[in-house]
Amino acid sequence: MSVKRTMSTLPSLLHRLRELMPGSRQVYWLIKNSLRTGNSWPCIDVYTDAAEIDMCTTVVGVSNNYYTTPISMCLPYSTCNSGLKTVLTTPGLLNWKNDQIMFESVPEKCIGVVKEICNNKGFYLTKIEEYCLVSMMDTDRLEKIANVALPSGFWKGSLKPIHGSLLLDSFPSDPISLNFTKIIEKYMSVAIYNLRGDPVAWSVHSPMGEIDFGYCVPLYRRRGFSSITLATLSVLIAQTGELPYVYIESTNTLAKICVTKLGGQIENDFNIALLKFEKQK
Repeated sequence: MSVKRTMSTLPSLLHRLRELMPGSRQVYWLIKNSLRTGNSWPCIDVYTDAAEIDMCTTVVGVSNNYYTTPISMCLPYSTCNSGLKTVLTTPGLLNWKNDQIMFESVPEKCIGVVKEICNNKGFYLTKIEEYCLVSMMDTDRLEKIANVALPSGFWKGSLKPIHGSLLLDSFPSDPISLNFTKIIEKYMSVAIYNLRGDPVAWSVHSPMGEIDFGYCVPLYRRRGFSSITLATLSVLIAQTGELPYVYIESTNTLAKICVTKLGGQIENDFNIALLKFEKQK
């Protein structure tokens, strides 16, 4: 049995997802941010595999306005593949009339179930990106890096909505690129500004909870700016009582080394994948 959750039950569901961390972090944050923004953006529907929240093994969030193109976004978390299959086959949960469907943050052990369901609906996998979870746990180390002195005249602050175009230029192929302005408006960010008041490095707390969209303008690289923005944002998130984290592409060995030097701890038991499916023509 699959249950579509009302907004009034989501706070209790968040408590359940906290019990299932760290694997449940992204669906936890998606729901938390939906509540915080009045379910305006991202606007999501939430489904579980049990009516009793304490019995849930599967939580799935679905949004049709997360991307600017007509792609349904599905974020599944599950500790039970049979429960996940029950939820994902719920009539009306996904819009199978769309040409594409994106599954974000699919637990490694659930990839086969997602592929099977999509294949049965005439959709085939066209893109897969695999990531490992890195929890930013060393707060002392992070605070030390966050407090490194900047060059004279440089300063730290949040990104502003007018900087959405900078993120678009930095991540031109990202499917949510045209929503970068909304991301900056609604979520925390840390940027380093130069003498002219231009942001030259930044990190953003994404709607799904991870620290993402990190970038440093090439002219300002090799100064530790990316490390400073990541560490500063991690400290700010930790101050809210949440554990900051990032996802690193599984094959990016250099990034793993860098982020562990900043106080990150790799948790290979909670690897995830981004899966993109397209309808067979």
